[in-house]
Amino acid sequence: MEDNDDSVSKIDSIFTTLLEAPPSCIEWAPLSPDVVAIGTYSLDVPNASSEGPQSRSGSLVTYRLVGKSLYGLSFMTSYPALVSNIQPSPVIVRYLHFSPHQPEVLAAATSTGAVEIYQLHLVRSVSLERLLIVQAVDQAVLVLSLAWHPSAERSTEIAVSLSDGNVALLDYNRNPATQLVQGAHSLEAWTVSWSNPEGTSNDCVLYSGGDDSGLRAFLPEQLRRDAEAKDGDTESTASAVVPVLDTKIHGAGVTAILPIKPADHSRPETILTGSYDEYIRVLALGPRGIWKVLAEKRLGGGVWRLKQIVGFGINDTPQPTETSFYTLASCMHAGTRVLQIRDAGNGKWSIKVLYKFEEHESMNYGSDATVLWNQDEGKNPSVLIASTSFYDRKLCLWRIPSFGTVSNTPDAI
Repeated sequence: MEDNDDSVSKIDSIFTTLLEAPPSCIEWAPLSPDVVAIGTYSLDVPNASSEGPQSRSGSLVTYRLVGKSLYGLSFMTSYPALVSNIQPSPVIVRYLHFSPHQPEVLAAATSTGAVEIYQLHLVRSVSLERLLIVQAVDQAVLVLSLAWHPSAERSTEIAVSLSDGNVALLDYNRNPATQLVQGAHSLEAWTVSWSNPEGTSNDCVLYSGGDDSGLRAFLPEQLRRDAEAKDGDTESTASAVVPVLDTKIHGAGVTAILPIKPADHSRPETILTGSYDEYIRVLALGPRGIWKVLAEKRLGGGVWRLKQIVGFGINDTPQPTETSFYTLASCMHAGTRVLQIRDAGNGKWSIKVLYKFEEHESMNYGSDATVLWNQDEGKNPSVLIASTSFYDRKLCLWRIPSFGTVSNTPDAI
């Protein structure tokens, strides 16, 4: 049972369509708020007389909203249509993410140990051009998630988590491209994410979560120095000591990590986590490398993905010492939740479910939000959410009201 769920508003879809293949991930394009990219995959079930392993295939699909208007309240009466452009791929697309430094560049994590880099083109029609394939690890290993380095100094560096429990750093402008971190997790490493502290790129912390209920924190500069000391290997292995590991807080696999950039940078490093145990948690990293739970809430389904609703930041709370932002949680069989995460200061955090969307009939693995501006009403934006479900191949669009004052600077990465 979901915690205190009775007063949460349910949202209805304004548009629904079926995809050609089951969707695994989704993200709106930073360059254009009306374009969304979706990764899909499918396994071809062999018949009784066939031999050998299952074949698998995937695609990257781009959709563009078209219709009478793309903005604001017209979504209430004029439903948008969708125009698609399918980019077939021989591999499963497990995860995708646009670069924060080059918003037209997209990285896709695949089922064959590779990361594919694409460029989004928006002239006349929407299309994706594959620029290169980086074979990060062996083809038998799945790349389960990826995260671009937040520093512009390292704009071609990507961290990836792997199905064999390892984590890797890759830079597609270097040779060799991959530096492998052995033994990060004893089971699948489901997710990876960077912090974004004040200071240089050397200050960034790399987080990973695994099916072993483990939450790890790495100091990548230590990992790079160890890896770069090993010459001649196509995959250098880093052996640096990992400073933080916790396997007690989460009751099941750690599937999502969203670092928080607090308004007061003197506060400890803080992250949101999602888990198969159905909880979202706010965690702070203490000076002795021990995580402290500041808030937690059960969402009624495994919390597979967490995405901040970018554009709504710290300026919407009554007290200047407070931090508040809004997050989407893809909760597998429970659908999608819109959350408010609030820091009232003195270590007091709260998690509130504002809205829920429950029209999906199978696993909700991906959701993302785009902010559309109402030209008739000036500064009041409209938040459009695209959410997907896997087995029924459904893509839904739904709209929520604006939350208050808009901030141009995101507070979570």
